[in-house]
Amino acid sequence: MNTGTYNIVSVILISLTLVAGIATVIVYFNQLRVMQRRVETMQETLRAQNLAGLIQYLQEPDVRDARNMVLTTLRDKDYSEWSDKEKQEASTACAAYGVAGVLIRLGRVDRDVIVENWGPSITLVCDACEKLIAERQKQSGQKYWDALLWLHKEVKGVTSDHDPCRCLSLSRTSLGFQETYREPGLQRRLPLLGAHLLRIHEEAH
Repeated sequence: MNTGTYNIVSVILISLTLVAGIATVIVYFNQLRVMQRRVETMQETLRAQNLAGLIQYLQEPDVRDARNMVLTTLRDKDYSEWSDKEKQEASTACAAYGVAGVLIRLGRVDRDVIVENWGPSITLVCDACEKLIAERQKQSGQKYWDALLWLHKEVKGVTSDHDPCRCLSLSRTSLGFQETYREPGLQRRLPLLGAHLLRIHEEAH
């Protein structure tokens, strides 16, 4: 093989190697994009599951009853006259929104869904329970219900122009979420947070 033929063959081999390398990079790049989309889809699915669990938790009878007591009775009652049972009910309402605050801060659920639909209720619960919150923080430290107060600030920043009286209807309705997430077929596909929410609820108390 003369020098000219050798050079031509070398160029062809190098070119083929480069083409193969570029093709391999393209294949790997496409695979990475597919994997990234799958990860994003899984993350969105997990967020949807968490949101479904949180919504159902906020609509549990004991939580709704506690929230309703705060919004219809305790908000207009002097804190010095609250009974121990009423304080416990108010604590349940606060702790529920504290759970929401924890999950939102961790990026586990969509903040806007909670703020837009429960924002006025969160505001009135926090305002009505201001002295209870201060008392609990004095007893247990400033970190107690810290996520609740953070969520309250988030709500005030987003819903400052909203009518706070809208929340009176929230104590008896889920704004469509209850019916959506309690559909049997969907409920089977969305495993709820269950014990995780209960654990955060107990810690929030």
